Amino acid sequence: MSFLQFLILQLLHKCRGERSLNGVIHLLKGKRSAQTIQDIMLFNLQAYAAMLKQWKPSELDNIVTELKVKGWISETEKVALVTEEGIKEMEYGALRYEMPPQFNGLKYEWDNTAEYVWQSIALLVQSISYLKLNQSMFIPISYHHSAQATVRNIVLKHGNVSIMGEQVYNELTDMLQKLPDEKATLFVARLTSSDKIGKTYEQLASHFHDDPLYTFVQFRGILHTFISQMEEASKYPILSQLVPEKRTSLNLTHTAEITRKLLMNGYTGNEIAKKRNLKKSTIEDHIIEIAIHDEHFDYQSYMTNEQITLIENTARKLQTNRLKVIKDHLNENVSYFQIRLALSRQRRERHASDT
Repeated sequence: MSFLQFLILQLLHKCRGERSLNGVIHLLKGKRSAQTIQDIMLFNLQAYAAMLKQWKPSELDNIVTELKVKGWISETEKVALVTEEGIKEMEYGALRYEMPPQFNGLKYEWDNTAEYVWQSIALLVQSISYLKLNQSMFIPISYHHSAQATVRNIVLKHGNVSIMGEQVYNELTDMLQKLPDEKATLFVARLTSSDKIGKTYEQLASHFHDDPLYTFVQFRGILHTFISQMEEASKYPILSQLVPEKRTSLNLTHTAEITRKLLMNGYTGNEIAKKRNLKKSTIEDHIIEIAIHDEHFDYQSYMTNEQITLIENTARKLQTNRLKVIKDHLNENVSYFQIRLALSRQRRERHASDT
């Protein structure tokens, strides 16, 4: 069984047969939709969000047919279920594959932070290696515009390449020494310098069950660990400059951030929909997104405490997050929007207590 097969089965199992295969794939790809954003919180899938945003889309597209042919999943009423055979395979896969515990897709992959930091580290290391040889002309390992600008500014600011190179070496070594040898070797092998080209995931897969995707996820897990450490500027004065500032403190999509600012200025949801020429449902999607990310969100502006309790108790009793099932057990005074909002609140509180 491949890691991708295991990953899809695991996510479908976590969704308890309440989401489609496409829904799971959208989550892994980091599709910025209201449904995906809500699913992340409802099913506690923060670690998996946008996990494969930088991976080959063709592999994800082909997995659907593959899983059906093997009989590991079945689809009914627009949702996908893991079959008994699929559960056995998933349990076997759990003995073979391990998710990096430090992997946090929502925090580092969703907004491309990890990709930007990796491109910056790779380019900085390559630049230093060539500049120490007085070679200012070389083919850059990354054409990422922002990463190039960041590295250029760091090099110009420090001036003395030898001293800067020693500092970067010490900072990277400090982080690498905290890793198991196998993972430290994986990270170093991906780096390019004047005398070597970084290896591909295919070339490094022999140490990770001959699975390039599994190798990629292990590498990104290392990267996530490094980013969390690099944010400590006093300990990593150069590498900390490679960690970008968030677009907003809540990490919202651009359009949801516009809605949030209008809400803060006293506009109602209906007024915002009219002002922005958007559907009411779209503004409700934005509000759900804001509620998921904002721990101080005021739920009482949209429903009473009694309604919140009723929705949460009903979902708990029925053991489901499916809106229609919950709606059918409630009175007509509770809307689908309120159900979504209450479920998001319930999951946020559970997540907070778990951490």
